[in-house]
Amino acid sequence: MKQKLLKPSLREKKRYLVYQVISEKNINPNNIKESILKTFKEYFGNIILSKADIRFIDYKENKGIIRINNKYLDNLRASFCLLGKVNKEEIIVRSLGVSGMINKARSKFMNGGVS
Repeated sequence: MKQKLLKPSLREKKRYLVYQVISEKNINPNNIKESILKTFKEYFGNIILSKADIRFIDYKENKGIIRINNKYLDNLRASFCLLGKVNKEEIIVRSLGVSGMINKARSKFMNGGVS
């Protein structure tokens, strides 16, 4: 027997957050991802981290896209503020915008819409 799918109204909503990394030197994207996840986990715990369902979608030219459950969007933004250093390099992670569709996030925030 085939399992029934959830109705769209019952599914967890997701958002795409576009962020920018400001630093003096270029930093490896994997190190940035690890630092964001580590900071989020430190301040909010494993349970919230798993419920937030954070996925790193894209990264280029110091800008990246993160998919996250919309209930935990503010927690992610707070963890950006708490993030200070990656590999002994001072960085600032800035949220450029949020969208419900990945194509809109790419066109609006990644491709020059906001600097």
